[in-house]
Amino acid sequence: MSTNGNTDNTNNTGNTDPDGENPGTYPTSDYAERRSTILRIHQIRRDILTALTTYDDIRFHKLPNVDSLYATTIGCWEVRALDANLAMRRAKRRLALGRAQINQGLPIDRLACEQALDREFADWTDVLEARRGIVHDTLLAQVRADRPTATQTAKMHRIFRILARRFHPDLHPGDTSAMDTYLLAQHYFRDFDLGGLAALEAATRRSSSPDDAADDAADESYTNLSTDELLHECELLESQLQSARERVEQLKESEDYILGRNLHDALWVDEQVTPLRERIEHDKRLEERYEAQWVALLRGEREAGDGEAGGGAEDDGGDDDAGDGGKEADDE
Repeated sequence: MSTNGNTDNTNNTGNTDPDGENPGTYPTSDYAERRSTILRIHQIRRDILTALTTYDDIRFHKLPNVDSLYATTIGCWEVRALDANLAMRRAKRRLALGRAQINQGLPIDRLACEQALDREFADWTDVLEARRGIVHDTLLAQVRADRPTATQTAKMHRIFRILARRFHPDLHPGDTSAMDTYLLAQHYFRDFDLGGLAALEAATRRSSSPDDAADDAADESYTNLSTDELLHECELLESQLQSARERVEQLKESEDYILGRNLHDALWVDEQVTPLRERIEHDKRLEERYEAQWVALLRGEREAGDGEAGGGAEDDGGDDDAGDGGKEADDE
């Protein structure tokens, strides 16, 4: 009997769990509590890492792409609307200048009209060119950017997760070496540098952790901590998890993040673009009408008609359209 008891004790002594815990060292109830707490600690640490990598992904990848996404979906239409509105306003004003010259008994001076228009609409032109330049530069930067494929992106996130688990300062407080390594990993992650991330992961891989699964296990042993200390560690980690999740939620509540989310909604984008399309079509119709009246003015059709009455009838139609167009242009 004693032999069997000794054998049981030997087996208990040698049977340790993955964290180095020896079931024979503690009473059954205490061991169960310790084991449950350790498992909880591991889960919280994984949850913290998930929150941290989510935060970095939003900060370094999603938010910087909002500008280019906006430029391709809405910004280009805004520029076209400004362009069409400016062209309509110039055509309307040029017609008015030409009529004024005729009313004064002068021939139409086309060069003088264009110079006057350039002066009057200089500020409008500057605004349009600035907006056009912003959209152009944003789209050009997007074209030049070396975006990874979906497979490369997934691999990059997996490697960054491993490196974050090893070196994130929130998981390794006070470790300046870990901080420096994490900042380097963050730099590669932000710049979509898969090669740099892979090289850094290989260079910092521990011999005791040859594969990715080993990196998901705990980095430290809790055998030297009492049950109360383990519970305290669990409370501290839960506080860190709450803080990490709050940081993620703050980013998700930012205007840029909400805009980026909306830009992926085809219905929302269409709601923003449809009024711009309608305004462009409206202004183009008015511009074509003013252009036709300008051509008629140059050909002397006003003088070839039945005097001021004929010209006035044509002017009334043009003025009505100009009034509508001017009001909507001002609303713009």
